[in-house]
Amino acid sequence: MLEYLEKQIGTATRIELLGSEEADVSDGKMIFVNTDDSVGNLVSKEGMVVSKIRNSNLSDLSVEFSISGKNVRVKMEASDGHTIQKEIFPQNTTNIIGTVGNTYSYLKVIPVTTY
Repeated sequence: MLEYLEKQIGTATRIELLGSEEADVSDGKMIFVNTDDSVGNLVSKEGMVVSKIRNSNLSDLSVEFSISGKNVRVKMEASDGHTIQKEIFPQNTTNIIGTVGNTYSYLKVIPVTTY
């Protein structure tokens, strides 16, 4: 899961950290964690298409996004107490939209446009 997030965040041209509300993703991709089935699933939504990226097989998986300087901090915590935290440097932008000090459930990334 973390490798997927590193690639998406690291190559994005724009990043928006969002609360628990879904957003218009016609211009990008929204990444969030779906815990409806009591299993932490990293989910991606592009337009109307929703796809499961990774099934963690861990119940009560918590994933939080936040801003740390010019980086995006990702914190994953399982109910058994295991925690992974990483700061990811977005190589193509410093345009991270969100409030420092807040934690977010949704991450919207605008990918690099190829010509």
